[in-house]
Amino acid sequence: MIRKPIPAAIALVAIGLLAGCGQNPDSPEENKGKNAAFLVEPQYPSIEDALVDVKEVLKPTTYLNNDFTGKSFDPVPADAPLEPLTVGLSWIANDQFAAYYIAQSKGYFRDAGFEVELIPGGPGKNPIGLLVAGQIDFVSSSNGSALIRLQHSRTGGDAIAVGALFRKYPYAWVGLDPKTPSDQRSERKITAEDFRGQRIGAEPGSEYLTAFTLEQMGVSPDEVEIKRTSTAIEPLLEGAFEFMTCWMDNMPRMLEARGHKNWFVWEFAEHGWADFGNVIMTTRSTVENEPEKISRYLWALSRAVEFIIENPEESAEIVKAAIPETSLTLELIGKRLAYQSDLSLPVGDAPMLSIDPETWERTAAILLYYGVIEKMPPQLQTTSE
Repeated sequence: MIRKPIPAAIALVAIGLLAGCGQNPDSPEENKGKNAAFLVEPQYPSIEDALVDVKEVLKPTTYLNNDFTGKSFDPVPADAPLEPLTVGLSWIANDQFAAYYIAQSKGYFRDAGFEVELIPGGPGKNPIGLLVAGQIDFVSSSNGSALIRLQHSRTGGDAIAVGALFRKYPYAWVGLDPKTPSDQRSERKITAEDFRGQRIGAEPGSEYLTAFTLEQMGVSPDEVEIKRTSTAIEPLLEGAFEFMTCWMDNMPRMLEARGHKNWFVWEFAEHGWADFGNVIMTTRSTVENEPEKISRYLWALSRAVEFIIENPEESAEIVKAAIPETSLTLELIGKRLAYQSDLSLPVGDAPMLSIDPETWERTAAILLYYGVIEKMPPQLQTTSE
């Protein structure tokens, strides 16, 4: 069963944002102070130095447990009672969550003994909060950073990662290549010289991602004009920005659908950013008391991922039928599934959906480096009187 979300109102682009269309960005001198909200000061000499502290204090087992992937089961009998299971999604119902719709449609959840209800997320919703509060059984989080930040918040939370659909976080900067006609694919990657002197639009909460980009490029914050934006493509098409943050499996296909094949990107994962996508979380109490429940759940999702890889066209049809309110065409859904399939393939002998502890350590190190988290979770710190 899929719980239908309330249709969201069409997002309006701020007048102040559009006022900059067609204008030249400010000079470095004029940009001084304007980007203050996006300036995140490193707390260590380097990410490698932060990684040393992570290995000493922030053990991966604080956040993840890989004991439940790679297991197989016989389907439960057809007349067996099914256990109700609630799964919180990190965003509104869309093809990002294809594996869940496939697992429902093909009966993989049922074979595992579950009747699953998918609960869409969206603006103002907090599925991880629902998990910690004991109101749902599992969560599909956009990334692993969210869990690390939770564990280092003032209150912490009873949550742990048990798998991930994507072995890397498909986040990027995207722009339209001015050196390539719009009806042709660009072969270029975004460089520091492309960034300098330009207007870049970043999503709220991406300050440390922006700082990471500029540091890796060797670009000073004063050399760009940074403003907040949404995930809609209109500001890019209308010239409000030269570059925007995006999900690689989503915005490029939307740009192509609008006649712009000449997009080019700077992918975080290609420049040392470590994280996972669509991270599967549950509670520690479930890990301790119901381990087979987790293994069966991951088994169902693994079968769904394998089906998508082997049957892309049928998968696109199933996903479109699962979210009838979507305006996405089968072609657009197919493009996303093709990109996701590559992200889902395991590396080496690792089981499907497993999480690499070293990648997780580096994720924590980056957050620690930029001061997003503290070395010791606040709730574990003691103060002397």
